[in-house]
Amino acid sequence: MALLCACSDNPEQAALDAYRAGDFARAAGLARDLAAAEHPRGYEIQALLAAQGLDGALDFTRARALAKKAAVLDSAYAGTIAAIEQQVAASEAAAERAFADRRYDRAFALAEALSAAGSVSGAALEETLLAGQYLRLPGSQISWHDFWTNCSGNIRQEGIKTEIFERECLGRGAVWEGVVVAAQAKQLSIKMTPGRSHARSDLALHLDQALSEDQARRLGRVRFSGLIAKRGTVSEPDELDHASLLGAAAPLPSAPDQAEASRRAVALGWCRRALEVEWRRRFIPEWFRPLMEAARRERVPRAQLRHQVEIDQSADAFAPTAAGGLAADIAGRLEVVAIVWNIPDQPMPAPIRASFTARCDTGPLAADGTGQVAQGTVAIAAASLADGTPLSLAR
Repeated sequence: MALLCACSDNPEQAALDAYRAGDFARAAGLARDLAAAEHPRGYEIQALLAAQGLDGALDFTRARALAKKAAVLDSAYAGTIAAIEQQVAASEAAAERAFADRRYDRAFALAEALSAAGSVSGAALEETLLAGQYLRLPGSQISWHDFWTNCSGNIRQEGIKTEIFERECLGRGAVWEGVVVAAQAKQLSIKMTPGRSHARSDLALHLDQALSEDQARRLGRVRFSGLIAKRGTVSEPDELDHASLLGAAAPLPSAPDQAEASRRAVALGWCRRALEVEWRRRFIPEWFRPLMEAARRERVPRAQLRHQVEIDQSADAFAPTAAGGLAADIAGRLEVVAIVWNIPDQPMPAPIRASFTARCDTGPLAADGTGQVAQGTVAIAAASLADGTPLSLAR
């Protein structure tokens, strides 16, 4: 990720040089010192490191907060927020590629961080990886997904599957999770995900220690271990010997709320349109003001402007508010261009392009399930041209 502006202060330059040279530990230390002195560069570098997992765990939430702090201190750093959102989008794509390439640990590392930052696609992938048991649990020599795909007796490919089972799975230690559907003193029947569509259970666990009647009654979704002993059939379960219960299974993440995703999409569209209205109200180029006055006198519009806004964040940036709405601190880009120009003696002016930060708050959303916005507000916090010159905004 590229840093967004250059300065001449020595500690700042040292931090920049360390980051660009790949000395991230040194860059992180220098950036912390700069941030302690409320220098925006320190927050910027820390944000970029956090968004790539180069100074601790991958943390998009922290990266967003640090980027926002940099932009608040100096509007010239507003582009840092956009850079972080671009990294979030790139990580969403990288997570999907890793999943498609069967690099499930990498996919999960990205999906987990994305989910924590509110990414709908990240949460969906995290849920898929955990619910489908694509990952090897601690102490397991094989994941359930790999066993199910390569070794289970769920598909009628006796010759090939039996050979693979004996070579890759037989006798290996497994730690998996599933739902107990039947219990005897020393045997449990387990339903797995994924599992057989026309069979009650997918695994038979032969326990080393017998269960009490009370224990058997209270079982639900559990984590267990055992040695892979026998390949089942389409209708009969695979089997584990020397099995034992390890406790309750880890809770699965909630599936993404599609209604909430729709509400966020509505909020994003409203935010962009509301910001275009706000920009038309608060920013008029100096060269356009005489044309407005002439149009009032002559009652003939000689020029017309278009204010077009692009928002760098996705709809995932919106979070619920106490008022029952959604709000987001966003970064975006503005383009002001003349779309009508009836002034023969003057060339059409070049478009004006600027970056900005703003807050969009929908207020209470419609209760009819549409998520429509009726009382929303937008507030432009800071704006600057491409060269860093701040824009003067009307109140």
